[in-house]
Amino acid sequence: MESDLHKLLLRQIKRHFGQTSDLTAELSGFIRDISDTYYSLEDDAGILQHSLDLSSQELRDAYMKQKQDADGRQEIIEKIMTAIYALNPSSKNDKVAADKKDTSFLFESLISLIEEHKQMEVSLKESEFYLREILDSQEVGVIIIDAETSRISFINRKGANLFGAEKDQIIGKICHDFICPTPKGQCHLPGSQTCLVSSERTLINVKGEHIPILKSVVHSTFNNRKCLVESFVDITERKRAEAEIIRSKEEAEAANHAKSEFLANMSHEIRTPLNGVIGFSDLLMKTELSSTQFQYMQTVYHSANSLLDLLNDILDFSKIEAGKLELYPEKTDLIELAEQISDMMRFKAHEKGLELLLNLPAELPRFIHADPVRLRQIIVNLVGNALKFTEKGEVELSIEIENFTESGDEIEIRFTVRDTGIGIPEDKQHRIFESFSQADSTTTRKYGGTGLGLAISARLTEMMGSALQLSSLPGSGSRFFFSIKTRAEHGEPLVEGDLSKIRRILVVDDNEKNRQILRQMLNSRHINCDLASNGVEALSMVDNNQHYDVIILDYQMPGLNGLETVRAIREKLKMSEIQQPVLFLHSSSDDEDIRKESLRLGVRQTMVKPVKMNQLFSALAQVLSTDSQKINDHPLNVSNGKSSGIHETYRILIVEDNRTNMILARAIISRLLPGSEIFQASNGAEAIEQYRLNRPDFMFMDIQMPVMNGYDATQNIREMESLLGKRCPIIALTAGTVKGEEARCIEAGMDDYISKPVVEETIDRVLKTWLTEVKDTSYKRKDMFSQPESYHFNRIELIERLDGDEDLLRELISVSSETYTGLLKEMKDAFKEKQCMEIKLIAHSIKGSARSICCHTLADIATRIELMNGAEFETMEVLITELESEINTLNEEFFR
Repeated sequence: MESDLHKLLLRQIKRHFGQTSDLTAELSGFIRDISDTYYSLEDDAGILQHSLDLSSQELRDAYMKQKQDADGRQEIIEKIMTAIYALNPSSKNDKVAADKKDTSFLFESLISLIEEHKQMEVSLKESEFYLREILDSQEVGVIIIDAETSRISFINRKGANLFGAEKDQIIGKICHDFICPTPKGQCHLPGSQTCLVSSERTLINVKGEHIPILKSVVHSTFNNRKCLVESFVDITERKRAEAEIIRSKEEAEAANHAKSEFLANMSHEIRTPLNGVIGFSDLLMKTELSSTQFQYMQTVYHSANSLLDLLNDILDFSKIEAGKLELYPEKTDLIELAEQISDMMRFKAHEKGLELLLNLPAELPRFIHADPVRLRQIIVNLVGNALKFTEKGEVELSIEIENFTESGDEIEIRFTVRDTGIGIPEDKQHRIFESFSQADSTTTRKYGGTGLGLAISARLTEMMGSALQLSSLPGSGSRFFFSIKTRAEHGEPLVEGDLSKIRRILVVDDNEKNRQILRQMLNSRHINCDLASNGVEALSMVDNNQHYDVIILDYQMPGLNGLETVRAIREKLKMSEIQQPVLFLHSSSDDEDIRKESLRLGVRQTMVKPVKMNQLFSALAQVLSTDSQKINDHPLNVSNGKSSGIHETYRILIVEDNRTNMILARAIISRLLPGSEIFQASNGAEAIEQYRLNRPDFMFMDIQMPVMNGYDATQNIREMESLLGKRCPIIALTAGTVKGEEARCIEAGMDDYISKPVVEETIDRVLKTWLTEVKDTSYKRKDMFSQPESYHFNRIELIERLDGDEDLLRELISVSSETYTGLLKEMKDAFKEKQCMEIKLIAHSIKGSARSICCHTLADIATRIELMNGAEFETMEVLITELESEINTLNEEFFR
């Protein structure tokens, strides 16, 4: 039995129980079961070991296979990621980079990108097609050349046409062999950054013709290859035009040379008689003349100077353009120069009702080293422009020391011309210094002018080492100024007279700036000065027992004018000319009424503005002298008229924008028709107003005028006349230089015309011809005005128009009264809303209705409103008030 037991079990039994076969026998069954278990365990362990050996190999094989599969998947993922990154580089920073293990997401992303790129390829092909179509439609030749091979890879239709070949005959050819074989055509661009811009080259077409082109070349990329993109345009016509320009330039230079010779010759021919006029008129003014004669000679003198200035402007501009104008500095009396300019310009200022101020500080040196002709030219131009573009207010010429140079032998003097005119917008200020240019075209139409003056002045200041500058705001006036560095000398003081008796002066002037200038002058001589802005204030100061050695009194003031203030001093304050001397300031030396009344009131001295310092001090010295017993001025006017043989008196209207021509016409007519009433207007719009107010018997009408020309004015007057039953003869004043001008005058409704220059004989002939017609006409002006109520509402005329129908008359009157009241209310409402056009439309409606029912005054007022422009909007209020008053008058007339 023991031999059957498992060896391990047998050893264990013997170790515990010894050699007990009996125990073994007794437990043989149990022990055998245990032995079998050992055998089973041993067998299971062998099996297990075998199994373990087998599983380990399989696992190693499976692992290797799985590893190989994983490596394959990773390679696929990397390839997918590479493709995704290639298609969309930005995906490295988005969700794709974060989901590398999500193969389904990666596949979806890849498929989406592939679809997008397919669409992009389609779009790219469409774009390329459109690009080729666009390039083919251009009038510029375009070529794309491979940068490495110099072969042409693309050419558009225009380029092929210039070469005279088909595209397929050109593409693939080497550029510099086929297109630009000559050095004149080739363009070498060594670096990738270099390019060619609008360079003239020569292209040779298939016929061997040389075509001038303007070529540009830039570096680019085309189909992933570096290339050159050439664009060129045929400039054959341009080269031909350039040749024509060169030829024309040569001809122009020859013409300019001829023009220069012509101007030089004409300058001599014009200046010779002109200098005679200026010289002799100057000499004649220094002889004994009546006031009227002196005024005529002044007009001659200043007109000749104006012509000379115009001639000088033209010649100066030609010289400046040719670079031949030179300056000739010399010792110049600055004070005298400024005073001469003020004397020259004051007529224009006074004509427009403007104050011309001359502001020269006492410390200003008398002499400077400058070109007096050119300096005068600049200042005259600036002052003239200021007066031209200023409708109300003042123009001031001031000269002051700006600073001293370091060496001390030179000073810098600033010249300033300030006005209260229309001003210039900032965006247009640069234009006014250009030749033949003004701020805008409406300026030229309204104010006239050649546009040369400021351009010449600017160039002259540059030649003097300065610059003409401008400070301006629309509606607030302008200030032109420039400075020059120059040597200066104070010179000998001017003779002023004895001012030792004068300690205190009252200055009365409504212009604040003028008061300040006078105070500065007086203070420079240690004379105390009080200021008053009007006559009432002056009377109060004099009445308060304040003694003044002299009162300097302006004539033109609101409220009490100068004469009324003097009269109050004499009559109310009982102060004689000895007790209270007065120095009178006024605007013109030829106002006889002012001079007569001044003499009657014991005003010993008068001065014409602008006030000059030396003349002021001389006049003050004479005021207190015992020798001064009469007004220091020219003799009174002496009439020496020549009658035309026409004994009746008439109302004559002269429409002329030129001051000189106006004075001449007035003088001639006054001589030919002594006693006649003469009215004047400076443009067509004023002519209409004068006609409405004064109903002249005869009219002289200039053609070319600002605001409204003579043609339009005549047509408006003829329209007004059609309802009055009277035709006023209108005689055109033409230049006679434009072909067909006379015919157009007749077509516009004028009766006759006179070519300038106007002479007395011609005026006499026209007056005798047409005044006979006026005398014989059935309409008499005095008849019209002998019944003033008929002009408000001519009931007789209206009843005749209605064939005696009284019922219809009453109905018209009733309807008209209601209509006018309603339209007046609408016009007032429109005025409150500042609706200028609406006001004019209502006025037009009133005008037509009023003419129809013979309400002539109402129609006239409505016409005036209708003719006003937006700039005159505030003035409309006065006319609307006048219109309302007339409607009230009519309502009384209607139902009388």
